[in-house]
Amino acid sequence: MDELSNLRLRNLDFEEKQIHVLRKGGKKDVVAVSPPSIQDIKDYLAVRSERYRGSNDDAAYVFLTRVNDGATPLRANEALVKKYTKTFESNKSMSPHKLGIHMGRT
Repeated sequence: MDELSNLRLRNLDFEEKQIHVLRKGGKKDVVAVSPPSIQDIKDYLAVRSERYRGSNDDAAYVFLTRVNDGATPLRANEALVKKYTKTFESNKSMSPHKLGIHMGRT
């Protein structure tokens, strides 16, 4: 889930339909993205600067939350994953990392 929080605009490759991510331990990886998901990202980016007042600089974070008059990277992912996994996984919450392992991803 850190990969999602730390995703920068420069990591999005719309032509190749890929996202370049930096995984745990500094491992670089490339993730293929389905055409519908690419469109979802484009739709989000179309409203991102107005709604969240985010920069379009290559180094800017993709997912933002609004704080006062500015934007900050979205960091609520871990709390949301723990909250919602608790409802379906025998009342035990999972970290984003454990959820990825549970889903067959590491």
